[in-house]
Amino acid sequence: AQAFCAAAHNHNNNNTNAVPEKTGHRPHAIVFVPGYQSLVESPLWVGADVTAVERYPHEGWQVSLERVRRAIRPQHTRYLILNEPHNPSGTLMTRELQAELVALCRRHEIIILCDEIYRLLEHNDDNDNGRLLLPPICQAYPEGGVSLVGLSKPWGGCGITIG
Repeated sequence: AQAFCAAAHNHNNNNTNAVPEKTGHRPHAIVFVPGYQSLVESPLWVGADVTAVERYPHEGWQVSLERVRRAIRPQHTRYLILNEPHNPSGTLMTRELQAELVALCRRHEIIILCDEIYRLLEHNDDNDNGRLLLPPICQAYPEGGVSLVGLSKPWGGCGITIG
């Protein structure tokens, strides 16, 4: 998997469509449901095969690594679309879960596209002097993580266009 940067702008479709274009014709993608509609549907807009992996309330809305493992199609799964902090539940995966998900994707050369639009709005439960609970995916997985960020949620910059 090749890493590349995505600019902070209209995260609804421009950046999510860049990943399948980068990975090749008709890749397989893994998405999580429930989730932000544009993120769940964007691989379909470019003709990707999609497997939806469920997140459940009785599991704290956390990503199930076992369900992700079962969804992977070796040599065909090219990217996984994630939303952390998760929309609509507001939950956040642990550092340990993020590390395990990164290791799994690294092993299969799967790009992780993570919509981090709610990043910087996390609450620290352990009073760790303001450090973020979870590193951005581009930092946790530099060779295959793409972080999508924007100004609208953490800084109230709705409607701002750069470029």
